[in-house]
This record gives sequence, C-alpha cells and structure tokens, in this order.
Amino acid sequence: MKYNFSEITVVNVDGEPYSEKELKPVHKIVGNHLYNGVRNVDLVETAMIINRGKPVELKPGEAKEIRALLCGPQSIIVAFVRKAIGEYMDCVEGQKK
Repeated sequence: MKYNFSEITVVNVDGEPYSEKELKPVHKIVGNHLYNGVRNVDLVETAMIINRGKPVELKPGEAKEIRALLCGPQSIIVAFVRKAIGEYMDCVEGQKK
C-alpha cells in the first residue's frame, strides 16, 4: 500500500493544526524515528524517503513493523502524534473511512 506521511496534520486540544514552529512536520518525526529505530535494515532507505516527505510503498509486514515502532507503547513519540499516525495508517489500510 502507498503511504504519504506528509499528509498527516496534527491538531492541538482546540482542534487547530500545529504550525511548523510548534511541531516538526510529522513526516520528519516518522522518518527520523524509523531511521534510528528499525530493526529491518531494508527500511532505512524507506525512512530516508519518508523524511523527505515523499510517498512510499509498504508491504503489509513492513507497515506492521513501522506501526509497532511508531505507535507501540515503547515509542517515545508523544501520544497525540502517535494517535494521528495510527489513524492515518488505519485510513490508508481501509480500516477507517
């Protein structure tokens, strides 16, 4: 499936989108976190592509590994960003509309 993490918008408690001064773009957060944390070295190049804000094609196993790293309880990404990432991945995977 094709994922473009630069499409994710994170909103604050009032429902307003964060500016780039307040929060790094989500694709940068995802790319950096993956680059530094993936066990599968094949995903290092994917992390670099995501960091550039470009779409990537992920196999189901790769998406599952990425979701576990980004959205799992061990993740150091703040909860509201993890939530946005998880909801985006659900949408792409057809689990939510």
